[in-house]
Amino acid sequence: MSSFLSLVSLCPKITFYEEKKFQGRCYNCSSDCADLHSYFTRCSSIRVESGVWVIYERPNYKGFQYILCPGEYADNQQWMAFSDSVKSCRAIKNVRVDSFELSHSDICPNLKHLDMLQGFEAIPSSLSKGNVIYSQQVIRSTLALQSCPQHL
Repeated sequence: MSSFLSLVSLCPKITFYEEKKFQGRCYNCSSDCADLHSYFTRCSSIRVESGVWVIYERPNYKGFQYILCPGEYADNQQWMAFSDSVKSCRAIKNVRVDSFELSHSDICPNLKHLDMLQGFEAIPSSLSKGNVIYSQQVIRSTLALQSCPQHL
């Protein structure tokens, strides 16, 4: 299990690149954006300079969502994306982030061992219905879990 602690800046900044390894046309963003399609056609790499961001595969904060902490994501597999589509983004404001890498399967990063999350009495009821969790971040003792629809 690995962990890191970062104090998130009050001025979030993220840069989207059309090509892998931070190549091609890019767009710098420092605030929420409901529709990114006019700035780039696809997103194959991202550099998060500050802040914690939620990026969405569809406009208006819809579709699959990914939580990104400060760092470099040289290709979309590094943020576990299903495609190169990023159409909207939101900064999670004024947070201190602890991120923990929990066990995962070889096929996909499914969170399997919920017993590692001791102290969280209210795990969402959707987990008991067989939904699969694809990523997690611990944000001020609040667990942000993402699930994938059963039909995928």
